[in-house]
Amino acid sequence: MVRKYIGNGQWADVPGTAPTKTTTNLDLDAALEEVATRFLVHLPDSELQSGDRLFFQIEQAHWFYEDFLADADGSSLPHLHLRKFASKLFNSVELLKPLKAHYEELFDEFRAYKGKIPVCGCVLLDPSLTKVVLVQNWAKTSWGLPKGKLNQNEKKSECAKREVGEETGYDVLIDLDENEALELVNQDQHAAMFCVPDVDPSFDFQPRVRKEISNVKFFPMDQLPAKQWGVGQFVPKIKRWVKQYKKKRKGLPDTPPASPSRPVPPPLSPSQVERSLEASSSNDRILKAFDAALEPHLEAARRELEEALVEAEASYSNGHAPETALEPTPPPKPGGGGWAAPGTSTKRKKTKKKKAAMPPPPPPSRQNDDEEGYA
Repeated sequence: MVRKYIGNGQWADVPGTAPTKTTTNLDLDAALEEVATRFLVHLPDSELQSGDRLFFQIEQAHWFYEDFLADADGSSLPHLHLRKFASKLFNSVELLKPLKAHYEELFDEFRAYKGKIPVCGCVLLDPSLTKVVLVQNWAKTSWGLPKGKLNQNEKKSECAKREVGEETGYDVLIDLDENEALELVNQDQHAAMFCVPDVDPSFDFQPRVRKEISNVKFFPMDQLPAKQWGVGQFVPKIKRWVKQYKKKRKGLPDTPPASPSRPVPPPLSPSQVERSLEASSSNDRILKAFDAALEPHLEAARRELEEALVEAEASYSNGHAPETALEPTPPPKPGGGGWAAPGTSTKRKKTKKKKAAMPPPPPPSRQNDDEEGYA
């Protein structure tokens, strides 16, 4: 099937262009022609004029050759490294033959360019923060941190999550702060790694990419494998991050402290919970029974009220004041004195005050009795 470039770095299969031979009976020349038709023939001129862009397509063609042609059931095609595969393409594909004399120079420039593309990944730490996840390359020659190349216009955190998922099968679900990446430059290549704590040691790591990662496992940071690439340079930075993370975690308790005035009660035991649920259910039954017993009385009271209102309205329409009519309450007396009953005067009756009886005159003084009694 021929693939056609449709812009924005995307390709689409062209219907009706399937190869005449099956992938199980292709010889090497036919296989190279197959991948060239898929990945190179329909490239725009702008891609062919750039050695870097051209070799990125050759790299894609190489992955397709290894994964779907050389690995096909019954295939006798040899497995080739990228350099040797590219060399055979330049010698057999008509589109690339004019550039055959510059192949070595173009390939070295491409390798140098790839070595300068920034890479991003994650430092997956176990709950003890002493072990780190490393991945082993397909050739089983070295170990390294899970990471990959940054795509154009891609955030470092997005690249790190994508590459870790592809190489380990572990999906990083926490938010990664762009400003907290551990960064260094190794041989002109910028690397940014994000620390991810509390990774389950029993997690079943399963790489999602083909022929790139052969093994994934935890290693103590103080006992790294002898054959590792770029891990030792990150260890001091990782340890500093772990130290700061422990301080932050120590200052943030798992549960908020209880208020001194309102201590947190102890959790209920299973039997207490069961009794609480039973009591709640019993209360619901009592309330429902009470409502059912009260409902007939409420209904009778509603009917009596409705009948009284109808009777009052009929009496009022016939010119008779209803018995239930209430007389207006008179306003209070301006000078005070409380409320007056209906039909009574609010004037206060005057009462004559009786004069108090005069006391009898005192008896005559006995001061001069002797003088008056004797002549």
